[in-house]
Amino acid sequence: MRRLWIVFGLILMLMVGGLSPVTAQPAEWEAWMYNYNNGRMIRVGSDRAIYDDFTLPGLQGNTYSTQIVVSPDGRTVLYTLNNQNNGIVTVYAYDLLQKAISASYIIPSQPNQLVYTNIDLTAGPEIFSPDSTSVAFGYTIDGEWTLIVMDLFSAPGSILLQLDESDPSMSGVAEIAIDVPMIRNYDGFVVDFNIIPAATEGFPAYNHYQYDTRTNSLSQQIYFTIPFGSFNPRNGSYVFPISDFRTTPPDNRYQQFGEHTNSLQVYQLGTNSIYPIFYTPNTEVGLPYWIQNGEKILFRTYDASTQSTDWFIMEDLGAGQIQLFTLSRLTNFFPSGVQSTGNGMLMSMNANDSTATFPELASYPNQTVLMSFDTRADNLLNNSGTIVWISEQNQSYDLVWVEDNQADIRAIPPVFSPQGPSVDATTYGTLSQFAANLQATIGSSTPAQNAGSLTIGGQAQIFTTDGDRANMRSAASLSGQIVDRLNNGVIVTIISGPQSNDGFVWWQVQSGTTIGWVVESADGVRVLQPYGVVPTSVPTTIVPPPISSNPTLFVGGTAVVTTDGNNLNARQQATTTARIVAVYQTGESLNIVGGPFENEGFVWWQVDTQFGPAWVAEGTATENWIIGGAG
Repeated sequence: MRRLWIVFGLILMLMVGGLSPVTAQPAEWEAWMYNYNNGRMIRVGSDRAIYDDFTLPGLQGNTYSTQIVVSPDGRTVLYTLNNQNNGIVTVYAYDLLQKAISASYIIPSQPNQLVYTNIDLTAGPEIFSPDSTSVAFGYTIDGEWTLIVMDLFSAPGSILLQLDESDPSMSGVAEIAIDVPMIRNYDGFVVDFNIIPAATEGFPAYNHYQYDTRTNSLSQQIYFTIPFGSFNPRNGSYVFPISDFRTTPPDNRYQQFGEHTNSLQVYQLGTNSIYPIFYTPNTEVGLPYWIQNGEKILFRTYDASTQSTDWFIMEDLGAGQIQLFTLSRLTNFFPSGVQSTGNGMLMSMNANDSTATFPELASYPNQTVLMSFDTRADNLLNNSGTIVWISEQNQSYDLVWVEDNQADIRAIPPVFSPQGPSVDATTYGTLSQFAANLQATIGSSTPAQNAGSLTIGGQAQIFTTDGDRANMRSAASLSGQIVDRLNNGVIVTIISGPQSNDGFVWWQVQSGTTIGWVVESADGVRVLQPYGVVPTSVPTTIVPPPISSNPTLFVGGTAVVTTDGNNLNARQQATTTARIVAVYQTGESLNIVGGPFENEGFVWWQVDTQFGPAWVAEGTATENWIIGGAG
């Protein structure tokens, strides 16, 4: 009898809290993986548990957007559906709490019009307001852009703001042939955005515009001009790469890229200055990511002498001291996705592409692998990483969002210490020639495309960045055949011009024995820089263009992706409206099986993918997306 009373007493103590039963601890972090082929989303935790697995609502005959965006509070997913029958695109906000569509917006296009959204191109949680109750996004219809701010909950789907390219208040925004607003930050009142060319995989920089919904006023800023930066929402810091030769002379080996990008700079929201936090005298720096609660920075360098890529982690020790860790295992490695966690970072990667760096992934062919790195641990130099999730075979997933379940107890990280003098935003262009070219376009309604000192019979020098080459075409049009590609620094002779077409100003130039048309400026960057006057006569005979647009690209050869941090889309047909069947990253190699073929102003090559043959675009007038590799 006494034993029964003891048992009853223990039960009573548990009921009133005298003894606490063991409870499961929540995962340190949770991450969303997204499959754009079928709209499937899987939520995986640091404990390797699957917390959710579902498919976003879709419609028969519609394809999902290649990218999705999850709100800062983790409740809302923004994505699009594209009707393959008529091309109509609809933006959907999906409520993960209610498991239902909370708001939607039908882009008012007509059947078969060309439609792009910033969701498909690039977007992050910064497009949502801090309280996640509204969202800003942009789109273009046949080159006419619109920016939208939409309510998500109080009046679901209602439009709080609509800015159109044709609005008089937008007369100060530079126009590009086919452009779309890319939202860089939205604080609930002010929208920071760039206007980017939708049909490209990324230019080195973009003009930065700011619209204040409280005053209905537009201004032009300079902070968010560099696209390959990283925003730290915890302390409002934006880190980005740029050339800065105030303390370090340029390395001539990198002039082929237009400039030697030798520094990482920080812009702090609410200030009017930027300052350097890192210099590299003999390498090229890029692709920074805030990691470990925003306390450290992951970034990549490229060494031209060894043609190798290395990754580093930078930590601010305070008192102006910086510490670097080399991630030796990530040499010549290109992850498909990087996200910060409270104690480190996550990387998603294709197992097939990663076996050279991670041989343990050889057991997972044609699968996506999610790896976790604890950058607080003492074994950081070993940086082995831990596999936390593996997809099913022949399926590709992207890492799209991470939630730190301990964020509320983590301190807000301090801002990185300056490693050099700051620069006022109004004199930002003093850092580099490229920034100066951008700054020269502020306040103009179109890119810097006036004739300037370019004269017929004179000379001009080609100016490109990040290894881009300027396309020389057979006609003053994006549909003209590419007859040559001009490297940065090449001196050409002006034959005739200017002519206006496709939103650009064109000049006919001669390089060697080849004559063709080159754009004067693209995306605010002056491609043809005045150089001098040629005292000799100018040839008038036009040399017939070669059959191939690029002799290093040919059927049976290899193409290497050079999009530098952006995706290269492989499509079912040689058109920007065709369905995307595969996505590739910088450094990946593709086998060419067909082409070249010209359409929509692009040169297309058919490549072999794991899903069958598909088409990739070669690039634009100012940027290469693929280059020839070993045959």
